[in-house]
Amino acid sequence: MAEYLLECGHRKISCPFFPQADPESDFSRRFDGLKDALKENGLKLDTVMIDPAREYSSTAYYEALSTLLKRGKPTAIACISDKLAMNMYSQLLRLGLRVPDDISVIGFDDQYYAQFCTPPLTTVKYPAEAMGKLLADSLNSFLKNGEVQIRKTIMPILIKRQSVRKI
Repeated sequence: MAEYLLECGHRKISCPFFPQADPESDFSRRFDGLKDALKENGLKLDTVMIDPAREYSSTAYYEALSTLLKRGKPTAIACISDKLAMNMYSQLLRLGLRVPDDISVIGFDDQYYAQFCTPPLTTVKYPAEAMGKLLADSLNSFLKNGEVQIRKTIMPILIKRQSVRKI
């Protein structure tokens, strides 16, 4: 996510997120990876927490977006899930802002609906087929040898659609 946003010229990147109880959770790792990638490029990720108890309240997303905008309009909003990106789309529209003309949005998960929203959401997905193959190979190795060590990294795939503009 960060690499693509930087490649497109974005330097003021924001991220609304839910605090995670488990620092090893997938969402925590996504958030940390985004933050670290920007830091390596001399940039700071502008973040705002969304109260997990208010996850289903559109007001919570509106307040988060309003907080980000008060700090100075970001050029891009990086969301650690497509669901969060869709909520940002709704609140940007509510505020009269257009994706990607006013603010770019990128998500994560490549949920089925991501390709059908307006504009279609740029997102990152896990390569399920490659992960399944690695798991099957690991299981076969375990059954054959009684042990297994997974040392392969499978990189996620960027799905470029129309929600991120070049600056």
